[in-house]
Amino acid sequence: MISRINFEKQIGALMSQLCSSPDERASSVSAETPALFEINTRYDDVVRVLGPPILSIQHDESGVPESLRGSIEHRFRLELWQDFDFVVCESRFGYAWGHRFARSSNSPTPPIGDAADLHRWSHTLEEVAKTLGPAKAAEEWFPWYSATFELSAGRFQLCFVLELLQSIVRV
Repeated sequence: MISRINFEKQIGALMSQLCSSPDERASSVSAETPALFEINTRYDDVVRVLGPPILSIQHDESGVPESLRGSIEHRFRLELWQDFDFVVCESRFGYAWGHRFARSSNSPTPPIGDAADLHRWSHTLEEVAKTLGPAKAAEEWFPWYSATFELSAGRFQLCFVLELLQSIVRV
């Protein structure tokens, strides 16, 4: 089992690799997806690595498949991302799913007026979509999500890992 510190390092490396330019990817060390993201990961294994959650609440079941209904949403605080909680849901069968970052309740969402307001780790996918509207084009493969959004200065490709903004590029 990995340590909490190594888990945070793995996430940081994964973020850099998945949302980097081709040149940056060529010169970087390949990052492995943390084992805690595997489909058969038990929630108890998450707690062994991250410790107890800071908050546990009933998960919103909107759009959730029947097999994931009745899940509990657990929030953890990770050192590198103080403005965000790391969210992991626990199914009624004890499996971990829905890994993502969400704004911490004690951290206000910065306004999005233009592209200059968007930078690495500034916003979540939910916050961007709520302000800018739905993406014009999107691709995803967990934990990566890339989409084009329209801003006053033009179209921008935004890249997210675990729903946390990693990069913005004008297209």
